[in-house]
Amino acid sequence: MSALLFCAAALGQAGCYVALALLGNLRHHIPETICLFAGAFVLYLLTLRLLLRTESTGPEGLAARQSFLHRSRYLLAVLGLAVLYRVILWPSAPTLSDDIYRYIWEGRVLSNGFNPFALAPEAPELTHLRDASIFPLVSRPNLTTIYPPLAQFIFAAASAVSYSIASMKAVFILFDLAVIALLLKILPALGKNPLRAAIYALNPLVIVEFSGSGHLDSAGIFFMMLALYLFLQRRHLYPAAALSLSFLVKLMPVILLPALVRKKSLSAIALFSAIAAAAFLPFAGAGRQLWASLDIYTQHWMFNGSLYNLLLLLVPDNQLARRIAAALFCLAAAGAYYQFFKKDRTAQPEHIFHQCLCVLGLFLLFTPVVHPWYVCWLVPLAAIAPNRACLLFSGLVFASYWVLREFAASGQWQESPAVLLIEYAPCYSLLLFDFVLSKKKRAHETPY
Repeated sequence: MSALLFCAAALGQAGCYVALALLGNLRHHIPETICLFAGAFVLYLLTLRLLLRTESTGPEGLAARQSFLHRSRYLLAVLGLAVLYRVILWPSAPTLSDDIYRYIWEGRVLSNGFNPFALAPEAPELTHLRDASIFPLVSRPNLTTIYPPLAQFIFAAASAVSYSIASMKAVFILFDLAVIALLLKILPALGKNPLRAAIYALNPLVIVEFSGSGHLDSAGIFFMMLALYLFLQRRHLYPAAALSLSFLVKLMPVILLPALVRKKSLSAIALFSAIAAAAFLPFAGAGRQLWASLDIYTQHWMFNGSLYNLLLLLVPDNQLARRIAAALFCLAAAGAYYQFFKKDRTAQPEHIFHQCLCVLGLFLLFTPVVHPWYVCWLVPLAAIAPNRACLLFSGLVFASYWVLREFAASGQWQESPAVLLIEYAPCYSLLLFDFVLSKKKRAHETPY
């Protein structure tokens, strides 16, 4: 029965991705898109339930370990399905987000010897590079790039192979698959079930955002997980170097640096900084333009925030609310790191994964912008440091795409409070419930 359910869930999830690929422009079919994603996510949870039954210590776990799911075929099935789901969405048009068009354009700009930090897409110097298929779809053509240097080099490499969506998507799908490979190295090293890699490998949000929309975050996640793997291997300064590469794809991972530099901190910070500085050096000619678009992003952009939106109700001044949110994040992260440094990381090396999940979660809690693909950063960490609220959020955050339906109908970008409630209320409730449950469990385990 378990084998049949597993196969049915796998085929059902594949059917959802085929249907998504056949819908065409998903912006014109937002209700259907969200329903298909919800179906894939429910089947994903069922698949995880079947796969991870082997972790149970009771009779159910024993039966599962002796069944189809525990023989060598189970891991091959997970890997095969992971590749299949990504291949299904690879040829589809990235209609939920137009970011990939910016990637392709900036890759072409850099390949032709121009500085994307200095010249916005609409700059007259770039007129001869414009085409009829990619350039018209580049968003905010009046702004220079916001993407760090390593991301630019990846864009250029993909565009050099082929100036196409398929080429750019293929690069980030490969990084995505490489994350799975790293999980298969990390999990056994920690004495954990390698099947837990399915939490990331089969996650619908990860599949849709990287294989469907082609977001660059898969590269940043790969280097983040590489840094954590090197940390487990006690490779001294290598984790800081790998984390610097993650930072050079997307700036957010810099908040994880304290977790990796407790020993030899000055050397690690120096190496991290040197790699970052060397990567930015070729673009230094942009001068103040190097940070111009990032400054606009941090001061004005907002979408799908949680506590930040609540803060705005109390502090209507957008800039003041951002400063308060940043201060609250710094305080919360400092508290988390204080607790982390008190623990013996050599006794339980998986603590670092819990810490990274905690700090990134806090960042998403306070940031004004929470695009669905940002949540993908949490998923591989949740495969190692179990967190049910995180997994639930990776499903519910997709509801934020409802704003595209309202935008298509009215031409106004207006978020719905009801959608925000649907996204965040269950996640915070589950997070609180699990926190109280863990406290009670630890209290009962504490000797008197």
